[in-house]
Amino acid sequence: MNRFALLLVLAVSLPLAAQQPAQPAPQPAQAAPDALHLKAQKMVLLLHTDRTVDGVTVSIKKQVLAAAEKEVGPNPTAEKKARLDIFEKKVSQLIDEQVGWPAMQSTFFDLYAKTFTEQELDGIIAFYQSPAGVALLDKMQGLDAQANQYAQSRLIAAQPQLKQLFEDFRKSSDAPSPAAPATTPAPAAASPATSPAK
Repeated sequence: MNRFALLLVLAVSLPLAAQQPAQPAPQPAQAAPDALHLKAQKMVLLLHTDRTVDGVTVSIKKQVLAAAEKEVGPNPTAEKKARLDIFEKKVSQLIDEQVGWPAMQSTFFDLYAKTFTEQELDGIIAFYQSPAGVALLDKMQGLDAQANQYAQSRLIAAQPQLKQLFEDFRKSSDAPSPAAPATTPAPAAASPATSPAK
């Protein structure tokens, strides 16, 4: 699955979730899953989507908590610590209820069932259960980490150039635009057909 797309979906969902009531909406009674949905569930779990979602929610919680800790300062009072603990519990509960795996799994199952045919799911599941598929799943996380680290190192190396480009852009934006030279329209040349006769 595309981890970057998932991260984006969850990051966009979080501010929206903050405006919703904390209680999960009641779900309508659903019929027992058919063969297609069962295979979609199997594929989603084979891809370790649950682990990915859990990892993203943990990351979001850490980021929100870090921002809250920065807000209260390095030496918070006992009262501020107590408020921070309450805040952390509320944030954790909100994120779990809105974008945690139990809240998201049925949607993932439905999306995969709508996207793939039963025959396609059979083939994909067979691949991910093969030695090559198992190796891909096992090694992909480490591969992603290495790729991200490499991309980050390239960005760090480009920072001086990016900074210079930004400084040049800022200076050009701050500088007054040169006055356009005054131009007078050239007289239109008369064509032979319209020249006045002498």
